[in-house]
Amino acid sequence: MSSRGQRGPRIDHEACLHGLSVMAGCADCIAACPHEALSFSGGAIHLDPVACNDCGACVGVCPVRAITAGQPQVTPLADTGTLTLVCQRHKAARGLTARACIQSAGREQVARWMLDNIRHIACATGDCETCPDAPAAGLAETVNDLAPLAEAAGRIPPRITQASLSEVETWRRHAQDAPAQSRRALLRAVVAPLRESVADDRAGPALRRLQSEMPADAPRAFVPVIDAATCTGCDACIRLCPEAALTLINDDDGEMRYVVSADACTGCLLCEDVCTDAAIEVDAMKPAPPAVALNEFRCRACGRETHVPAAGDFGRTGLCPVCERTGHHKKLFQVLA
Repeated sequence: MSSRGQRGPRIDHEACLHGLSVMAGCADCIAACPHEALSFSGGAIHLDPVACNDCGACVGVCPVRAITAGQPQVTPLADTGTLTLVCQRHKAARGLTARACIQSAGREQVARWMLDNIRHIACATGDCETCPDAPAAGLAETVNDLAPLAEAAGRIPPRITQASLSEVETWRRHAQDAPAQSRRALLRAVVAPLRESVADDRAGPALRRLQSEMPADAPRAFVPVIDAATCTGCDACIRLCPEAALTLINDDDGEMRYVVSADACTGCLLCEDVCTDAAIEVDAMKPAPPAVALNEFRCRACGRETHVPAAGDFGRTGLCPVCERTGHHKKLFQVLA
């Protein structure tokens, strides 16, 4: 966690994918940073506070919400379904701590706005084409990506327009009236996001909540798909999934199954990273796959209790995948003979 008062975002290294597994390949925050202020070494993401300017690009792209904004900012102004966002480079934000880059809002933030029934986003920006903070993917692209999910959930995706003079002026009056300069208000600005985060976590991440309102057969943002033919039933993906999007259950008939909860998947790809058999792939905008039925048995070579996909190629000989691949039991038979 970055130290108190330090410039730049706060990184929760325990929540970060690299804190969960040394095999994690996620580098979304590093790729998104326009100032090369983030790097990877020693098994962790590190921030260069000198290079960082708090643009917020890394916050929006982190799939496990392990990065939070470093500096308190004037909150966006929402009223009657319209959300007004003002970039800190816009002239109306002079003298105020506005949102650093309004284009950097990620899927989680946009999903939250959709749950709040925001139907219009009025943006006041600087020159995004020449701005050094501009991310590769902007707000409009993120909204468009999530629009099918909102529609499937019976919600109206927000439209994005340039903020009018009256909307900008209303935002500025709101920002100036907020007692953000006092120590008490500053404390609220720091504590409130933490309380909001705790409340959101109890209710579930916004993208998960949005998708939970959709029909079961509607496409999800991210969908882990297990290849039964190559899966060895090692359960590595089950144990390490940070969102519990993959689970191992015994159904009502007592049968073991791998179940994919696509609503919970954030596309972090940790399951792909840890699968040594390349038996799982995360697809985008597809319906959730059916559960994968498993066969449970005791390996006749090593005696280990194991389970493998019933429709797969392993287990038909009564051997676990390890014994079937290595053939160590054959060498033992040769010695005994």
